[in-house]
Amino acid sequence: MTVAQIADHLDTAILGDLTAGSTAVVRDIDDDSRTIRPGDAYLAIPGRRWHGLDFERDVAAAGAVLVISDRPSSVLPSLVVDEPRRIMGPLTSWFHGEPSRDLRIFGVTGANGKTSTTHFVDAALAATGEAGGLISGARIRGPGYDVVPARTTPEAPMLQRTMATFRRHGVTCCAMEVSSHAIDQGRVDGTAFRVMAFTNLSDDHLDYHESMEG
Repeated sequence: MTVAQIADHLDTAILGDLTAGSTAVVRDIDDDSRTIRPGDAYLAIPGRRWHGLDFERDVAAAGAVLVISDRPSSVLPSLVVDEPRRIMGPLTSWFHGEPSRDLRIFGVTGANGKTSTTHFVDAALAATGEAGGLISGARIRGPGYDVVPARTTPEAPMLQRTMATFRRHGVTCCAMEVSSHAIDQGRVDGTAFRVMAFTNLSDDHLDYHESMEG
């Protein structure tokens, strides 16, 4: 994928000095400045304490070729969008060829019981002979992955990258734990679910959602 193709997809102009040209190849898209590698595009997301662009020099030094954010970078070519967090899921899904449409994704959400239910679904799929992947707060497991995650549901770039890796290795379905935080923050936007299960509703996480309605 080139810088120009991403700009066309987002329907926005390329800002800044394009020394390498608009045909520069983008290897991947990531939102974590600490894991940027040469050829990556960096999604600089506004946060409660920090803005992703606070780390623009770090990602430039790591080899990033493009920044996507709500304001331009001072050191890298940029694509400016109104709400970078809201486009993150659909953008990274598109970049990886919409992997969830080639997998059957079984999502599990709710206040309690998400992790155990997701693992039950994974075990049931395996018992039927499916080539399955698992994405939960306890484990991300499948061809090319066996890690303990930092979040219940990964941020969109890691989520779409994981599903693309699963697809490349012949996975046919995936059991996925989906937190309420992930839904609110758009981490699963751009993901096509075959089935979505809801376990229950309680007053957990009101420190984040502030009310039962939220």
